[in-house]
Amino acid sequence: MRSENRVGFQSATLAFVFWGLLPIYWKFMKSVPAEEVLSHRIIWSAIFVYLILLFQRRTSELWDALKDKRTVINMIGSGLLIGTNWFTYIWAVNHNMVLETSLGYFICPMLSVLLGFFFLKEKIRGFMIPALVFVGTAIAIMTLGYGQFPFAGVTLAVSFGFYGLFRKKVQVKPLPGLFIETLTLVPIALGYLIYVHVKGGGAFMNLLPETYYLIGSGVATSLPLLLYVAGANRIRLGTLGTLQYIGPSIAFFIGIFMYHEPIGLSKLASFVLIWIGVVLYLMQLYRDAKHV
Repeated sequence: MRSENRVGFQSATLAFVFWGLLPIYWKFMKSVPAEEVLSHRIIWSAIFVYLILLFQRRTSELWDALKDKRTVINMIGSGLLIGTNWFTYIWAVNHNMVLETSLGYFICPMLSVLLGFFFLKEKIRGFMIPALVFVGTAIAIMTLGYGQFPFAGVTLAVSFGFYGLFRKKVQVKPLPGLFIETLTLVPIALGYLIYVHVKGGGAFMNLLPETYYLIGSGVATSLPLLLYVAGANRIRLGTLGTLQYIGPSIAFFIGIFMYHEPIGLSKLASFVLIWIGVVLYLMQLYRDAKHV
């Protein structure tokens, strides 16, 4: 049992480290339009995940899921949400907004608390109440400091939060679910890439390093998810909730020290408030775990 827990902890930690480092990978393709990167990410993710399902002899799970009309409709919805999330993330990273992506994933768990309250009748308990107040104040300060709403960060949080809500409503395992979600987006992605190449553009097969990175985007997308699933099945939810802040923390320091993104007083104040909110949120997770 202790060995299983260690494997789970290591797998989940690696997943969040990979997610934190992803801005560096997308920066390798900064000369490629975000729409094109997203299209390749969708197609190569679908191929990579299907090969894993084929290797594991789990393709029957796909057909079982596709037989249920309601499941298919929900998976189309979750596919559109994760596609929006992926596009926003790639676009933001390649427009020098790594710090804002970090903001989005810091506030995402607490947005999920609100979604659970409104849609699943879950209670907002204990330290989660002041945590939400701190996060709301941080967004207000950042909006006033920017002179504009932190659109990319909030879009990431909202799209991923609603994605989690959709996935909660369907009884599909993560890997088959990811394949169905990406499959719903493949026709759009393929149609866009055909249009781009007919017009004589496109980086694929025209720019050699970028071609390899575009193919690798499927592995970059799916590998952290596989590690996350392996970890989530072996460790406590409270532990997983703590580890999830590794990703945005890495992205925050990458944005400042690697890409030298400016962090003014309002942005710094916002992140301090968010970190206070995060600490309160984790304290509540710890209290919940003690009473399980």
